[in-house]
Amino acid sequence: MPLFFPPTPGGNVFVFQPGGTAGGNVFTTWGSLMGAVGAVRGLRTIQFDESFGFCVIPAGAWDMTDVTLAGAVVNSLTPHQSDGVVSVTVNEGATFLKLRSISAVHVQWGGLTPPVADFSALGEVFLMDQGAYIDAQTATGPFFTLGFSVTDTILSLRNGSNVFLPAVPVFELTDFGSKLTIEGGIGALLPDNSVVQNPPGGGTLHLVPMASSAHLSNLQAGFVGSQLVVGTSTNPESSELRLWPRNSEAVDGNTSPITATTVFAALAGDLARCDPSTPSGGSFALPLPAANTCRGAIIVVKIVVTEAGRTVTITPTGGDTIDGAATLVLAAATLAAARLVSDGISKWLVF
Repeated sequence: MPLFFPPTPGGNVFVFQPGGTAGGNVFTTWGSLMGAVGAVRGLRTIQFDESFGFCVIPAGAWDMTDVTLAGAVVNSLTPHQSDGVVSVTVNEGATFLKLRSISAVHVQWGGLTPPVADFSALGEVFLMDQGAYIDAQTATGPFFTLGFSVTDTILSLRNGSNVFLPAVPVFELTDFGSKLTIEGGIGALLPDNSVVQNPPGGGTLHLVPMASSAHLSNLQAGFVGSQLVVGTSTNPESSELRLWPRNSEAVDGNTSPITATTVFAALAGDLARCDPSTPSGGSFALPLPAANTCRGAIIVVKIVVTEAGRTVTITPTGGDTIDGAATLVLAAATLAAARLVSDGISKWLVF
């Protein structure tokens, strides 16, 4: 994956300074700025300066291929640290082609229509760094869509970057062959309900905490078939890494637990609440997915109703094992629970 550092002054850096004085690489109108940016090829940076006025991107179609939207002037003594985060408002009617990099910018979408182009190629990366922040309280979504077999897409949240879209999802997975990885660096935040599947079960989501302070969460009902992957964090257990539950396993008690009469097989990321009591049909088996299809996946099984003599038997697929055994039996009399993690080969480990 490409490394990114905030821009240093000079080179292909174009400063947008509304209300300031135009000259050199400083532009006071968006139209003149984009004309200059479009005349140059290669990696370019638009650096926003709000010293004299608000930074507003007007309606229009803007090509952001190989362009980074950046915040305050970078400190020349510590070129990888930005001096501040700049607020930029994007008006309704503005659309961006291939906007894939934001650094030290608080982007506020002012309209209802998501302005960023969907992912349509393999291996695309959307990078947010140095406290970059997407704020879209009024927008409709999703902001990004992964279509037919668009794989290896990465959303990289680094150095305190996060998204805030309380009413709409950030990503929508629309095809069973699509795959999205979300990486979380120091202080990164991914709120619940950020990724949805349409249709249900479409696409695969990987959540990868790259630092102990990363908080990646996609808590919601209706999300199936996803994988959780513990990344390179030196202390991954302190990272928040959640992707659950599905329909009948809701933790808030609004829906019924799994019973002997429920047609069900556990999937990666599930929190399976089980009721093996007599009125609900008695003891039953709970199948697991194949360990080699969901490396790092976490499945939590919890019995929620006390009933002497009743059990839930967790059964692996094929020749898989659970801590070396063919099955794991949980007793209802003790409200037993188990947290299982896949090794990605043939074993489920109980923690």
